[in-house]
Amino acid sequence: MRLAAAIVCAAAWRVVSLALYASSWRLLIPAAGRPRFGLLLRLRWIGEAVNTLVPSAQVGGDVARAQLLAARATPKPAAGAAMVGDLALGTITQVLFAGAGAAAWLALAGGRRFGTPIAVGVGLTALAGVVLLLVLRGGLGALLTRLPRALRRRLESVAGGVDAVDHALHALASRRGRLAVAAVWHLVGWFSHVVETWSALALLGFRTSWAAALAIESLSAVARAGAFFVPGGMGVQEVAVVALAHGLGVPIPGALALAAVKRGREVVVGLPGLAVWAAGERTPLRRLLARLRGRRAPASAARGPDSGGDGPLRVAVLVDLALRPEAGGHVKAWERLAAAAVGLRGLDLTIHFAGPAPGLQVLGDNVRYRLHPPAFSTARVPFLAHVPDHTDLAPHHRGLAHALAGADLVHTTDAYFAFARTAERVTRRRGLPLTSSVHTDTPRYTRLFAAATIHRLTGHGRCARLLNDALGLPARAEARMQRRLLGHLRRCRAALVSRPEELARVARLLPPEGLGLLRRGIDRALFSPLRRDRPRLELELRIRPGRLLVLFVGRLDRGKNVLVLARAMAALVAAGFPLHLVCAGDGPDRRLVEACLGPAVTCVGHLAPAALARLYASVDLVAHPSEIEERSNVVAEAMSSGRAVLAGAAVARGLFSDGQDGMVVSGTDAASWARALAQLAAHPALCARLGAAARRRAETVLPTWREVLEQDLVPVWRRSARRELCS
Repeated sequence: MRLAAAIVCAAAWRVVSLALYASSWRLLIPAAGRPRFGLLLRLRWIGEAVNTLVPSAQVGGDVARAQLLAARATPKPAAGAAMVGDLALGTITQVLFAGAGAAAWLALAGGRRFGTPIAVGVGLTALAGVVLLLVLRGGLGALLTRLPRALRRRLESVAGGVDAVDHALHALASRRGRLAVAAVWHLVGWFSHVVETWSALALLGFRTSWAAALAIESLSAVARAGAFFVPGGMGVQEVAVVALAHGLGVPIPGALALAAVKRGREVVVGLPGLAVWAAGERTPLRRLLARLRGRRAPASAARGPDSGGDGPLRVAVLVDLALRPEAGGHVKAWERLAAAAVGLRGLDLTIHFAGPAPGLQVLGDNVRYRLHPPAFSTARVPFLAHVPDHTDLAPHHRGLAHALAGADLVHTTDAYFAFARTAERVTRRRGLPLTSSVHTDTPRYTRLFAAATIHRLTGHGRCARLLNDALGLPARAEARMQRRLLGHLRRCRAALVSRPEELARVARLLPPEGLGLLRRGIDRALFSPLRRDRPRLELELRIRPGRLLVLFVGRLDRGKNVLVLARAMAALVAAGFPLHLVCAGDGPDRRLVEACLGPAVTCVGHLAPAALARLYASVDLVAHPSEIEERSNVVAEAMSSGRAVLAGAAVARGLFSDGQDGMVVSGTDAASWARALAQLAAHPALCARLGAAARRRAETVLPTWREVLEQDLVPVWRRSARRELCS
C-alpha cells in the first residue's frame, strides 16, 4: 500500500514539474505562433512519455513535441529553434542542479564513495551544455553535417530547413532576458524533483534530509542523462538510485522501493501520455497505413491526369454548407466549378455538401454531389439563428469519413467545422494528401456576428459593453478562428487563397510551390449586356421610368453592410435624386432596408441564374458595400454584364481600377457612399463608360470557370497527389 501511495503521489507531483518546464518552453516560442499554455503542457507531457517509455534514444520525445508544436500553431523553424533552446537550457540548468547535488553528496558522504563517477558525470553534463549553448548561438548547420544522413533528414524535416531554423535560433539567442527567465523556470523545475524524492521516501517510511534527497535526485538524473542512448535509461536509473540512496544511509529495501517508485511514476504518467499521443495524432497508425498503402498500391501516388496512372484522379471537395438555391457565393462557386468539370478528362470529382438527408446527385460520368446531414448543425442553437449560413459544429462527421474511402486527395474549403476536422483525421490516418482553399473571411465574420449575438442576448447596455469592449470576446473569437485557419493550412500540402496579399500570411506555413491563388470564374454568355431588357424590368417591378436603378445582390445582413447603402440612398432620395434600389437576396435586415427607403426600394428575393443575369444587365449600376469579402462573385458578374460597379477598396482590389472600369468608395460610412452615388447619378455618361470598360475587362482578364478549374485547381491537385508537394 505504501508503495502504491508513493507512486500515485509522485505521479501527481509530476504535473507541477511539467508545468514549470512548459512555462520555460513557452518563453522560447515567438508570440506570433505561441499556443495556449494548456496545449504546451500536453505536448510536454507527451514528449516526456515518449522519452521514458518508447524504445528510442531519450531525445525522441523532444523531437516529437517539436513536431507536434509545428503541426498546431507554430512555424517549423520557430518550433525547431524552441526545441534546441529548451534542450540547451535544460542541460545547462542541469549542470547547476548537478553541482548542487554533488555539493550535498560531499557534505553528507564526505566523498568516500563514487567521487570519480560523480565528477565524470557532472563534467560530461557540463560539456553537453556547452555544446548545446554553442548550437544555440551558432546554428544547426555545422552540427547537422556531422550527423548520420537519416537523423539529419529527420531533424531537418522537423525544423523546416537548416537555414530557416538557424535564423530562428539567432533571433532566439538575441533575446537574452527571455532566455534568462526561461532558465530560471527550468532550474526551478529541476529542484521540484527533490520534493518527489523526499516525499516518496517519507511515504515509504524512510525519513531523510532534503540535502540527501537533492543528492539522490540530481546525481541519478546525471547518470540517466549520460546513458541517453539507453531507451528510458532502463537499468541505469535503477542502479544509480539504489547506489546513491544506500550510500546516504537508506536501507537496501528502501532504496529498491524508491527506484520502483521512480519507474512506476514514469509508467503512470507516461502511459496516458502515449494514449493521448496515439489518439490525437495517430502517428504510429498513420505510418503503418502509409507503409501498407505503399506495399499494396505503389502506383497510387502517381494516379491522376497525365500521370501515367490507371485511372482519373479522384478528388473529394468538402463544402460544409447546405446545397440549396438560396446559398451564398461559396456554394455557388463550387456548383459552377462542378459544372465546368463535367467531361474533363483525368478528373473524377465528388463535392460533399451538407443536406437535410443523405443523397447523391449525378452531374456527369465524372462529377457528382454527395449530401450529408449535419451531425450538430448551428441551426439547432437558438441564439445562432441570425448567422449567414448554417454549418456543422460537430468535431467529427462519421458519414463523411466513410464516404472519403475511395478518394485519392481531399480538398477542404474551410478550416473550422466538422468537414474540415474530419478531413484532417481521415487524411492523417490514411496517408492521403490534403489541400485547401480559402473562400470566406470567417475570422472577421466571427467577430462581427459574435458582437451581434451578444447584443441579441443582452441588449445594448452595460453587460454588452462589458462583454464586447472590456473583455473583448468578439476579438478573442476572431483570433481563435484565425489560429484555427493557420493550424489547418499547416496540415495541408497546398493551399489556395483568394487575394495576392494573403500569400504573405500563409507563406511561412507552406513551401512556395504549395501556395497559389484561386480566382473566381465567370460565365460570360450568361452574364452579358445582351440580356438587357429595361422596359420589362420596370414593368415587372412597377418602377417609374427615368429612375437610376441601383442593384444590390447578396444576403441582407450586417456582413454585407447593406444598411450603409440604404441610408446613403435614403439621404439622396430625400435630396431629390431619382434613385431606386433593387435588392436581389434576403436576410434579417430586409425589413430595415424597406423601412429606410420605403417606395424607393424593391426586394425581389432570391432569383434563378437566368433571371439574375437579366436583372444585372437591366439596371444602371451595381453597388457592393460589403467590407468582408475574399473574392466577390457579384462584382465579376456585374462587370461581365456591362454594369458600372461601386464598391469599397477591399472588394475592388484585383477586380477593377478606380475611375477606369469601376468606382471605389473611399470611406465605409453612409456619407461616403452618398457622395459616390451622387457623382454617378449626376453623370449618366460616366456610368455607361465605366460599364462598357468593365465588360471589356471581363472579356480579356476574368477567367471562365473551366479556366479556373484547369489552371488554378487541377495542377495543384495533380502535384499534391504525386507527392511533389511535401506536407
